[in-house]
Amino acid sequence: MHIVYVTRELPPSRRCGGIGSYVWDISRKIVNYGHKATVICASDDTRTEEEKVTEGVRIIRLSGGDFAIPGVELVGNNLLSRYLRTITRYWSYRKKVANGLEKIINNETVDLIEFPEYGNEAAVWITKRRQVPLVVRLHTPTALDRKTVKRIKMYPFNWIKYYRAIQEYELIKSADALTSCSIALSNWIKKDIEMGDLDIQVIYNPIDYKLWHKKEHELYDLSSNRESEILYVGTIVPAKGINELVEAITMLKRKRHDVRLTLIGKRGLFGQKLYERSIKEEMKSWLVILQQVPRNDLSYYFRSSSIVCFPAWWENFPMVCLEAMASGAIVLASSSGGMSEIIEDEVDGFLVEPKDPVKLADKIEYILSLPEDRKLQIRIKAQEKIKIAFDMKIVLPKMLQFYEKVISEFKHS
Repeated sequence: MHIVYVTRELPPSRRCGGIGSYVWDISRKIVNYGHKATVICASDDTRTEEEKVTEGVRIIRLSGGDFAIPGVELVGNNLLSRYLRTITRYWSYRKKVANGLEKIINNETVDLIEFPEYGNEAAVWITKRRQVPLVVRLHTPTALDRKTVKRIKMYPFNWIKYYRAIQEYELIKSADALTSCSIALSNWIKKDIEMGDLDIQVIYNPIDYKLWHKKEHELYDLSSNRESEILYVGTIVPAKGINELVEAITMLKRKRHDVRLTLIGKRGLFGQKLYERSIKEEMKSWLVILQQVPRNDLSYYFRSSSIVCFPAWWENFPMVCLEAMASGAIVLASSSGGMSEIIEDEVDGFLVEPKDPVKLADKIEYILSLPEDRKLQIRIKAQEKIKIAFDMKIVLPKMLQFYEKVISEFKHS
């Protein structure tokens, strides 16, 4: 098979998140299984284009993206310019994606194309006569308001986001097949799109377990006299529960707990303001905010932390949670969304109700108070869970079988 993935983010992009990590991991493994994988994505510097083969995967980075990254292009540091670019380049970039796909399809055999619904970069391509099947991989859609877990509302200053959300739903409805990374997301989409009979195949996000796994003797011994390290990795935005996490740690500091918080990820405006506060206010002694670190280095941060915390208001099925658990971390995650499909509370990790800093502080305090042998047991159980349920060896055959079914049905339709 030749599978083409389209995503605007792919490592080592400075705007890469879970979607990019999923595409990169699965495309490499598909190649290892003897298939062919091509990835079309956006260049961080939208003035440039590049095509190369990395670990057997052909990567085509397109110019002209409808976003800007601060520090990469001058326009990225200007909020108004970034806003205007989102509007003026929306269709032009999607035309470039469509042209790129048509060029590949016309010059070589392509069996299937997969898009994430996020941003609906297939908007132009789906208007053309389709020669190969389209699979849409569901991630957290723009339509979902993480705070209310309902559809976002149309406000005067929210119309671009609302428009994008509607466009994503058009893609979902036009797909030949749909996959979801979690049951929670599948159920939410079916309810919100008012298509309860919508056929969505739930195939969990996989990770390459051996790249993250550390043996028991390599896990850090977090003794009670060591400063407790709380870690968060991901985009630094309110919807990820960052305000509640900072407030929870503030409560613990007032109770004289020797605890530090490290945030690693894309900052954006909210993250930058928090960073500026962290180096000026009293929290500078216990709050560290780092820009994105190389993905290969994250395992060290995960396993050397007392707790890795993901207190999002709602989350789909984040790769970073799987990666932390595979590294042997003790993970405390939001009970809202797909992370409750990964973690069994108090067995291989912990769950907490989101949007409540008091409950979050209490849960962190409880975990830190556990005996060291109990903490080590949870770390080992977390690794075992990922190995038996979410390793690439377990999940990828299911994905390939799904692809083959879609391709066969498309040919005979």
